Amino acid sequence: IYFNYSNIFKRRIQEETMKMEYEFKDSLYVIASRMGENKPIEEALRHAQKFLPDYVISQKLFGKTVDNINLLGMPLENAVFDPNYGALKNNPSSLIRTSMKLLVDSVKMGVEVSARTLMSLSLQLQNSDKVNKMLSILVKNITSTMKTMAVFIAPVVLGITTALQKIVMISMG
Repeated sequence: IYFNYSNIFKRRIQEETMKMEYEFKDSLYVIASRMGENKPIEEALRHAQKFLPDYVISQKLFGKTVDNINLLGMPLENAVFDPNYGALKNNPSSLIRTSMKLLVDSVKMGVEVSARTLMSLSLQLQNSDKVNKMLSILVKNITSTMKTMAVFIAPVVLGITTALQKIVMISMG
């Protein structure tokens, strides 16, 4: 009970971060498609926030970034990475942090370059997710085989070994 209640808040943050990472690849595609229409990044982020209202990442990251740009007058990099007011201030995800760094750097090169970069990143994240799912299926098969061996085969082998050891000890005695 102690360990459950002492780690329950950490687990909630971990689950929220995992959900945000899962939603991030879809939202990147929406942002990239909007920027492909030669729209500025602020409008693309606002569109992603309105287009994906049920996503946690659209409210916490994109909404906070747009608010920092519009209300506080921050440039994009400060709106995302500022240690006091930045959108990623309390976000522990390295995937989201590095992807947003890539977004900020690519916007400096132009909207068209940024759109292509984000589209490629979104496809790469989707492919990475597919690979992770395939690996988990493969590992699940191996672990189920190992569990079967541990439950059924290992006790039989241990019993035979113990019986042989007893026979050897009796014959030596």
